[in-house]
Amino acid sequence: MTPDRASFSVPVRGCVGRGSLLFQASKGEADHDLVLRRCELEVEETQAMLPEQFRGKTLVVFDEARHGRITEYCPTYKELIEANKKDKK
Repeated sequence: MTPDRASFSVPVRGCVGRGSLLFQASKGEADHDLVLRRCELEVEETQAMLPEQFRGKTLVVFDEARHGRITEYCPTYKELIEANKKDKK
């Protein structure tokens, strides 16, 4: 983590396995804004696939270079940002 970039991992669990969502974000237009740049799913354990199908691999959920800005890719994200701005006022 630097003043301009942040990376973090959130553990996730489902009915047939577990893993982590990996987030990468960087500074947005305003001083305290972080903008999601990339999100990946890393499967750590599952009954749905063989280990060689997921070990050492991640599934790209979102990548700004591939999908464009997150606010265009996921309109709900834009709504959350606007609601957060209203709460700060």
